[in-house]
Amino acid sequence: MNNNVKGLSFVLILVLMMSIVSVPVSAASETKDNIVNKSYELQESVKQIQFTLEGKKSFSSRIILPDGKIIENKKSTEIKDKDGSYWVSSYSLTPAAKGTYRFEIITKEIMYFNLKVEIPLFSDIANHWAKDAISEFVKKGVVNGKSKGVFAPDAKVTGEELTKMLVMALSDENDQGNRQWARAFRWKVLDEEIKRSMGLAEYQFITKSGEHWSTPYIAAAKDLNVMKWSDPALKSSFKRKDVALLLYNIMQLTTDQEISVKTYNDTSKLSNDYQKAIALVSQFSIFNGYKDGTFRPDQDVTRAEAVIVLKRLIQYLLN
Repeated sequence: MNNNVKGLSFVLILVLMMSIVSVPVSAASETKDNIVNKSYELQESVKQIQFTLEGKKSFSSRIILPDGKIIENKKSTEIKDKDGSYWVSSYSLTPAAKGTYRFEIITKEIMYFNLKVEIPLFSDIANHWAKDAISEFVKKGVVNGKSKGVFAPDAKVTGEELTKMLVMALSDENDQGNRQWARAFRWKVLDEEIKRSMGLAEYQFITKSGEHWSTPYIAAAKDLNVMKWSDPALKSSFKRKDVALLLYNIMQLTTDQEISVKTYNDTSKLSNDYQKAIALVSQFSIFNGYKDGTFRPDQDVTRAEAVIVLKRLIQYLLN
């Protein structure tokens, strides 16, 4: 082989080596955007609502309204305080139509984003005895108002409303914007198979076209095998005995201790399941009877009462 051929061969080999090396270097230098999805379902139109997204680093976002319209890429703003800094992006809508609000968060790296929802206090809870608990649950997205500016605390709670509150209160959002059963809750579940399936389950709670709003929440509750009512029955107001039974079914996932039967003047003719349920929720002061020794099992439960008993249940399960 002459010197010219040798030189050409060396150049070709060098070019090939440079080509091979340059591909991964170029790819490694690119930072791919990630999209994190979050959503919030507003069941009734309100005069005003404010959504605030919070993250540890800079991001941009957009919101897709229930009618499909899009408020495009809004860049986050850095907020500094004594504990460091974080980034926020807020959307204020006046008015806000009922439906699902979807957020697409564009970020350079996967991280957790918090979605805060601020709805002006309802006019009918200003002096209500359950005002603080209601406000807390509304801000957390556990429960919504009944209509524009009205919470209706003394209205009867339906089974499907209670189921949604229960599922939302016992679940948290993960980094991808889906909801999962709260870790503190599932770690206390005694059945290992149920515990394992709870850890793998993820929910979006977005209603499909033509689907009733409560369907995804009821489906999630059925995954825990705690639903003992037909779908039509869940659309009716829930009696005190039914609320007690739903709470009992959840509590039974985490405890196997003997129940100290508490006797009420008006529960002896109920089925054994109802009696055990009422005894357990009373034993832990989650849902008590009245001073006159009655439980009033067939009395309707109000939306405010539902919030209070669920708050007590959460304290029992998660603390």
